[in-house]
Amino acid sequence: GLPVLPPASHKYTRGVVSLCAGESMPGAARLAAAGARAAGAGVVRIAAGVMADALRLGPPGLIVDSAPLPELLKDTRRRVWICGPGLTPEEAGLILPQLLAASRCVLADAGALTWATSMPERLRGAAVITPHEGEFTRLFGPPGADPLGAVRQAARRINAVVVLKGATTIVASPDGRAALNIHATPALGTAGSGDTLTGVIGALLAAGMAPWDAACAGVWLHGEAGLRAGPWPLAEDLDRHLGAAREQAAGLQG
Repeated sequence: GLPVLPPASHKYTRGVVSLCAGESMPGAARLAAAGARAAGAGVVRIAAGVMADALRLGPPGLIVDSAPLPELLKDTRRRVWICGPGLTPEEAGLILPQLLAASRCVLADAGALTWATSMPERLRGAAVITPHEGEFTRLFGPPGADPLGAVRQAARRINAVVVLKGATTIVASPDGRAALNIHATPALGTAGSGDTLTGVIGALLAAGMAPWDAACAGVWLHGEAGLRAGPWPLAEDLDRHLGAAREQAAGLQG
């Protein structure tokens, strides 16, 4: 089930989510960071490099780091990293191998998936990947007539949980477990919604959930937030509903 907050909870027991921002599309990292904060992460930090000063003008509760990545990786509390939103393939190709070499729990998306086009083994070592159909096709080939089987095979191939986003989102684990989620709305098909989802899953990973559980729960929470956000929401609108979505989920599991 979803993590609960005992009386002695504090920001570090709730979990730290870290992200890397790119120079050309830092907004995607901000969306993922906002999703992580709204979904319950105790601390969210963006490794921003030369973009640090600009990103510090954003939300006051978001911590922005300008230090080089190897320096940031010395902090062992920063176990969970999101890699890909807002990154070019070239940027992701520099960052992702460092995160994997440091044995971090990595959620790979967007630019990291493009960097691995036709070479999905580059993603081995990641905990979760969250492709849409186009990204999945570039990595593994078209899902075809048996998308469930294709996602299961992909999860085994890279030994990671794979979340194929769509009208019916498919989540598959390397051990063969699979789940289908239709608890969502077509209104989630808007730019930035996937970045919010990575933040939600990242927050659950940081709270201690296993990759399979975090991916399944994150997809449901994201869908519930979309349903609550009403017609024609922007990606930013989803954040305001993630707390209520967690309460709804807690009531269902209770």
